[in-house]
Amino acid sequence: MNILTIDCDWAITFKKQLEIINLFIKKINKTGTVFFTQEHHLFYNLINKGDKLFNLDHHHDLSYTPEQKNRAENKLIEASNWIYALKLHKKLKYYLWVGNFNSSFSYEENPHEITLDFKYFNFSHNIEDLYSYSYDKILICESKRFNKDAYCLYEILKNIAISLNKKIKIIKTNNSQSYLQVK
Repeated sequence: MNILTIDCDWAITFKKQLEIINLFIKKINKTGTVFFTQEHHLFYNLINKGDKLFNLDHHHDLSYTPEQKNRAENKLIEASNWIYALKLHKKLKYYLWVGNFNSSFSYEENPHEITLDFKYFNFSHNIEDLYSYSYDKILICESKRFNKDAYCLYEILKNIAISLNKKIKIIKTNNSQSYLQVK
């Protein structure tokens, strides 16, 4: 399955908000259910072995510190390590990350060099790279703790989906900031 994840924290300018809305409108009609949640790691259970992940996000989410890496290895999933955990536990082999012009990706921040283990890993700054694919699932992440304007975009995308009569599912938890314990 091709899965598009849109993290609203990517929209650091009004122009980027419009770019996300345009991508969403162009891709939503060819997908089934659209999923919404506050934090990215809450989508972990929606991704299966063999899925291809296309992530529009200001952050790479491969983990940034040895502590986050260790938590992922111990099956404690959080927003900062959920991609690493997918690679480690579900054998994710395909990951395209579209970040911003100022998104950070360096080996100092990624000490375990997980990107070497992907069959396909690419990092782009160009949202246009996401237009050449169709998606089986679209996952929308609010991430308002990283971008105070994310809530507005999140609600706009949700209302677009509702207006187009798309099936939506909102994933809720008692504490979106807490670790997701997986088996």
